[in-house]
This record gives sequence, structure tokens and C-alpha cells, in this order.
Amino acid sequence: MCTQRINPDGIYQWRVDGVTVNNFSDSRYPQITTDGGTGAIVTWDTGDGNIYAHRIDSAGTVLWDVHGIGISLDPLSQYEPKIAEDGNGGAIIVWDDYRNNTTSSTLVNRKMEPGSYTVIFDATGLPGGVLYYCMKTDKEMDVRSMILVK
Repeated sequence: MCTQRINPDGIYQWRVDGVTVNNFSDSRYPQITTDGGTGAIVTWDTGDGNIYAHRIDSAGTVLWDVHGIGISLDPLSQYEPKIAEDGNGGAIIVWDDYRNNTTSSTLVNRKMEPGSYTVIFDATGLPGGVLYYCMKTDKEMDVRSMILVK
């Protein structure tokens, strides 16, 4: 999997063929966000259900382990990571997680006019702990957490 930095004029800033983020043949669902500075953090899953991430500086140098770092390594249970900058030079990564026989849920998946809305969240069957949720608009994504006490 490769990535490329392009300036506002559409000119490549790194090698013409991009920067190799990893050499996994089964990398899927890549997501990228700024690191809050001049670099980026990218995440992806592998076909076997593991989540990885990598940090790239403004010159196109990969800064972490050659294959990235394992974010959550539990085969056959985690997929489709999403990423958002955390405001402190790092990132928050969330994913569909099927451990403990639970699944992720989509509460609202439609375009809505600006305004206030209420969504009922049924936590039946979910374990207690920290849960992450994502709110996404056409221009940005906001990832937040909640604590579910059971």
C-alpha cells in the first residue's frame, strides 16, 4: 500500500510512485489523517482482521516500524478502521470489532439537514466499558467516546 502527498497545484511532493506504507498483500480500508503538524498517520486492516497504523513525516519518511505498528491484533475479529486527529500530534482509531460476539452498529446513516437530532442507542448485549462513536459530515469527522456502565 502506498500514499502520496500532493501540493495545492497538484504536484507530487514525494517519489512519483508514492511512499510504501506497508508490504502486506491483503491491506484494506486505508484511512489517513493529519498528525496536526506537517505529517500524516494512516491506518488499515489486513484480510485476517488485524488493524495497523503508520506515521509519515512531511518529507515522505515512514517513522514507525517498517510494517507499521499493530493497533489491535486479534485475527478474524476487527475490520474497517477509521481515523481522526486527536489534537495532540496523534490519532484516534476506531474499527468494527466482533470480539465477544458483539458487532458494531450504525445508528444513523443518511444525509440530514443541519439541526439538532436525538438518536436512541440500545446498548443491550454490549459489554460495559469505553465505547467510541463517530459523527461524520461532508467536510469532517469527529470521533468521541462514551462510558457504558453495566
